Amino acid sequence: MFDPQQPLSVLDAEGIRAALQEQRIPYVEHERSAQAPLSASLLADHPALLLAHVVLGPAEIAATDSWVRAGGGLLASGAAGQGLEPLLGLGPLAAMNRNASTELRFVGPHPVATGSFWSGPISQNPPSPIEELPGIQQLFYLDPVWPAYTASLAGADVLARWRRAESPWFSSDGSPAAFAHQPGQGRTVYLGALPGAYMDPDWRYPRSWRTVISEALAWVNTRGTLVELGYWPQGARAAYAFTADAERPQMATVVPQLLTMFQQLGLQRFGTFFIVAQAGGDPGTQGAIENPGLVAQILDGGSELGGHGDVHARFAGLGLAEQTQRLQAMRGLIEPLMGARAPLLGFRGPYLAVDRNTYRAAAAAGLAYDSSDQDVWSEWSLPYFNDELWQLPPTSMMDYRLLVNSNLSPAEWELITRDKQAFIESRRGLFNWLTHPWVIADSLPRVRSMLSDAAARDDLWLRRLDDILLWWMQREALSVEVIESDGFRLRLRVSNADGRAIEGASIWLRLPQAEFPWRSRVDGIDVERLPRPHGVGAEQTPYEVVVIPQIDAQSSVLVELDIARPDPLFSDGFEG
Repeated sequence: MFDPQQPLSVLDAEGIRAALQEQRIPYVEHERSAQAPLSASLLADHPALLLAHVVLGPAEIAATDSWVRAGGGLLASGAAGQGLEPLLGLGPLAAMNRNASTELRFVGPHPVATGSFWSGPISQNPPSPIEELPGIQQLFYLDPVWPAYTASLAGADVLARWRRAESPWFSSDGSPAAFAHQPGQGRTVYLGALPGAYMDPDWRYPRSWRTVISEALAWVNTRGTLVELGYWPQGARAAYAFTADAERPQMATVVPQLLTMFQQLGLQRFGTFFIVAQAGGDPGTQGAIENPGLVAQILDGGSELGGHGDVHARFAGLGLAEQTQRLQAMRGLIEPLMGARAPLLGFRGPYLAVDRNTYRAAAAAGLAYDSSDQDVWSEWSLPYFNDELWQLPPTSMMDYRLLVNSNLSPAEWELITRDKQAFIESRRGLFNWLTHPWVIADSLPRVRSMLSDAAARDDLWLRRLDDILLWWMQREALSVEVIESDGFRLRLRVSNADGRAIEGASIWLRLPQAEFPWRSRVDGIDVERLPRPHGVGAEQTPYEVVVIPQIDAQSSVLVELDIARPDPLFSDGFEG
């Protein structure tokens, strides 16, 4: 629910809408006005209410209070908390003017924070540089236009606090920013503000907030079925990619060892190697021209070859024409060495130093994706299109920043890498492990250990980046429609608008508890559901996953779930 006459309410609604649409969570919008206020009859038809920075009147507050205490779920942002403080478990709200480096940091494990709270060892005693630690940033608030709120507690739990981005990870907490409360039979979550707008024309709502909104919705919605479109094929919790930047002579020795490792671990179509075209730029570099045999080994081994520049030199700051020429030259040098195989699709800039001109140049040069916009802070842990080309952001800590610049031990590097992998898994994102063969040459046993553990899992999808992109592009063509939903039956239509069939799409479900088990079918055929408890430690949400074997091009399937109640004639064990 939002107020179309209030710009901040409209902007919050945009962020909530984007989060729900990204996960294909069905919802109904209500534009509040004098003619269409929030009413008890409207609330009665829905299990959860999301208030987007909209201030309710007395009658609306009374209706919401009664509805939540009877079991409804409420998610409110910003000014929407005014008048609802007792229901939210808060004392008086106080508006705060935040500066451009303000962020949220979640303070403990809770079902609402499972995709946002980093619970690993380095959150207590970080051995890595502060800029390499993850969080959810509130960047560039339009101060003082965009208000943020805090409050004292009157029964609620604090989920997150306002912080300055440059504050040490282990310093004392700031003012409370997000709260959870359980009044009566219902639940509430209050967010002191959704993210402010970036001060540039390319601003988008930070996608990290899809996690906060979806997790909050899952927690407050105790009465209804929660339906989400899975991110990855076959119900996988997360995607896992190993990527390496190859521009030094050591690659001729280390890359073949990695390829052998992949083969021994049974990893097919795995690994993406970004290779520079030729020597030049930085001293001591080499590329594909100097190592044609290595190019063949990478491709014959089932890995993907990406471009790392014509030479190993920065792209950021150069004009569009020069960047386009360099990327076209890169393709012209590398692709003849690839033979009749698929063309070069991906690019990663040397030093990850790219800008908007790089994206435009890459698109003009015929590339499909970029993997340079490192997502250390987990704002973008999924593929996305940036109006020029697709982005597959690296989401691991930079190996040379930790092992070389910060002089950490290989054991500490492994700990941090595993920790970040677990964090990305909690967001159901893409763990894009960025490495350099010359940096990890002495740590290959640790690489094998981490890859072996990942390969043994049944809830991770280990693939190369071009396959991950192809899947994601197909997923973008899927939609979910709720045909029927009550406490005993759920019917969904999952449609594929793409010109290709898609295999392994999944529906993530949080089903109401029932006396008898739920039965699931896809186009009339019984299917098993995969258990996917999601969360941190004991604070888990009991998701289940229905995998759809195939949806044909321009077609749809019917997913049905109902409670397998026994025939009433025989429910007591005797014939009626």
